[in-house]
Amino acid sequence: MPSDAITIAIPGGPRFTPDQLTAQAGTVVFFLDMQEADVVHNMLIASEVGDPPLAKSAVLEPGQSVIFTVHGLEPGSYEFWCTFEGHLAGGMKGTLTVTPS
Repeated sequence: MPSDAITIAIPGGPRFTPDQLTAQAGTVVFFLDMQEADVVHNMLIASEVGDPPLAKSAVLEPGQSVIFTVHGLEPGSYEFWCTFEGHLAGGMKGTLTVTPS
């Protein structure tokens, strides 16, 4: 895992931990750590849920981890969520605040 990565755990149930993130504008590296044992997840980032994503992680199978990088994030507020059926409705979403670098 890169030392500058933002770590997000997926510990079980439809949720990200933490679900409130802050990063500096520019390139942001995320490390998704899938701890849940029986379902798959992913993570999309956009201005709002449902907008075309600025970035999308690979699908994580149980026990997997993935690193993904988002380039060119501008200051502002973004949302992230999982697209698998029922996960967003179950609370698998969060907010990313990007501050000026």
